[in-house]
Amino acid sequence: MPRPQLRRLEMLPSLNSNWQKMIGKLAHDLAVVLKLIPKADKIEHEGIAYVIGDDGDSVGASRVWEIQRKSYLTPARLAEGFVDKGIVATFGEIEATQLQLFERP
Repeated sequence: MPRPQLRRLEMLPSLNSNWQKMIGKLAHDLAVVLKLIPKADKIEHEGIAYVIGDDGDSVGASRVWEIQRKSYLTPARLAEGFVDKGIVATFGEIEATQLQLFERP
């Protein structure tokens, strides 16, 4: 099955206050034409939801893998009932990226 083709800025987390201020100055229509507004923060592929950002919809999930980086210290906000099962893998030396697993009992 082919992978979905996405262009830069089409998949981003919800816009933070700085982005919202910039788009407010440009006018919404111009920001759309310049493709500065993401189309979504989630994509589904073969039954798996991939969520970009820290506010993913984990309500219906039984398992969540969170990618954590030293430069992005804000953890994801998960639905109630998830238990931290620990770090599954670590990648890189300078900018360590960790894959952490959360499951519901």
